[in-house]
Amino acid sequence: MNPIKLSNYTPRANLAARAGLLAARLEKREYRPETVLTMDQSGWPGDWEGRTILALVRLAQTTKKEPAYLHEIVETVLSARNERGYLGTIYEDGMANEQQLSGHSWLLRGLCAYYEYTGSRECYDAALTIGRNLFLPLKETYASYPVKPEERVYGGDMAGNSAKTVGKWIISTDTGCAYIPLDGMSALYEMTHDEEIGAMLDLMIAQFLKIDFTGICVQTHATLTGTRGILRAYRTGRNPAYLDAAKKLFAMYLEHGMTANYANYNWFGRPEWTEPCAVIDSFLCAMQLYAETGMRDYITAAQRIYYNGMGFGQRENGGFGCDTCLGAVGTPENTVLRMHCPEAYWCCSMRGGEGLSSAAEYAYLTDDETKTVTVPYFSSSQALISLSGGEIFVTQKTAYPMGGHTVFSFLGSEIPETFTLRCYLPDTAEHLCVRKADLSFADDTATATAAGVTTVTAISVDPDYTIDNGMLSITVTKQTAEIMIDFDLPYHTEIPVGAHNRKDVCAIFRGNLMYSVTVENEAECASAKTLIANAEKDPTSSKLRPLFDAYETDHNQRRVLFS
Repeated sequence: MNPIKLSNYTPRANLAARAGLLAARLEKREYRPETVLTMDQSGWPGDWEGRTILALVRLAQTTKKEPAYLHEIVETVLSARNERGYLGTIYEDGMANEQQLSGHSWLLRGLCAYYEYTGSRECYDAALTIGRNLFLPLKETYASYPVKPEERVYGGDMAGNSAKTVGKWIISTDTGCAYIPLDGMSALYEMTHDEEIGAMLDLMIAQFLKIDFTGICVQTHATLTGTRGILRAYRTGRNPAYLDAAKKLFAMYLEHGMTANYANYNWFGRPEWTEPCAVIDSFLCAMQLYAETGMRDYITAAQRIYYNGMGFGQRENGGFGCDTCLGAVGTPENTVLRMHCPEAYWCCSMRGGEGLSSAAEYAYLTDDETKTVTVPYFSSSQALISLSGGEIFVTQKTAYPMGGHTVFSFLGSEIPETFTLRCYLPDTAEHLCVRKADLSFADDTATATAAGVTTVTAISVDPDYTIDNGMLSITVTKQTAEIMIDFDLPYHTEIPVGAHNRKDVCAIFRGNLMYSVTVENEAECASAKTLIANAEKDPTSSKLRPLFDAYETDHNQRRVLFS
């Protein structure tokens, strides 16, 4: 399945608001040409610059608004390159600084995205030069990457810092960040199909897969970014075995690296804070794995990550910040979710650009062979979907994830003879009702189409539909004007997921959306059962609030796990 082109998708409602807030945030002084080269104070050349460029490009494609400083930032960064075509220190004799390599992965991503967006040949050449001059000389160095427990450092702050030298490596407290470049190098290979770059990418993946991730407490952001790089390498045809490798890595993360609200532990085995960079990575991994495998469980994971982890991590100013590790065994007050820092403006806010744009990009998935359009999550929007030689213009209005009412309107589409609209239904959805409005033409189809919709009327019909493994399938024809889907989302409780989260408490859900109470109301929440009973009896006075709305209400401490 293929995601929709961002140029053909316009988000509305919540996603549009979130993307707009972040786009405005990324035009503040920290992300301008005069500051972008000097903001980093922790030794990550290329990182701030690359993340900013990538975020601005992706948000421009999503919001359809040209960024104020994007082109000037690119010019500034290109003018700052050293004699070998990259940023920072030039190391000799095979020495490598993993933070420099990690930072340049984001610069590669930014340059590749900018090339796709503008066609800039200068950025194409600059990216290829980075791959050839910074990464290709390190074939032997990558084979000696420090992976023994005694070689690593188990400390570090939120921004990460260089810790010590081990052999040919200057290693970081962000353990494993030398493999974040699987993302940048795979993007470079996808853009250029340069075989030397592809061979280096294969070598790096082979070394990455040898790591004992939980044994040396690898950073989950590095793990998941590397996993995304492996998935892109798979999609570009490097090695069919890469798909299984990515599936295993993501399964390991779900079991050992995820909090009770579907955010992340910053490192495996060290639940000290969350990092939206990794939460966004996990959403991307889940959706990309679904697109490749069609396994519905990946959609469930993606929705829960987006609504409860990523959604809570966005702040009122549009940026993203770190939180506490909800539910993690051995951490203090782990039933309450709190901000760990107001905003991680040095990394996570920029990564939000790809996170929110990907929520738009994966809102529709197409399969020409089966003539199917899949909706993995309902999201208000307008979209132009290319399918089997036709174009489908669809407007979607939804109450999801707060409610189960959605309307798809197909007026004005050049719909192929028929296609299947396939929609994800939450496991706990009840009382499903599906209705379809078909057009009844006053004259023949050609005349009615030429004259416009004023010559037709809509007749409500009961459509034929099927439900297979939680996916609702409806046949759409040239006569289909609207499809209306309604279902109820009752409250229910679940034990927290993951091997390292508490099992003696529960979370409250409606569908895939988690609910909480502010700590000020904690005295009123003796148990989940009582809270649910009160909410069902009188919804207007319920103290339960979804985690998803925290960015526009408050980020006070939220009690999320209950007896």
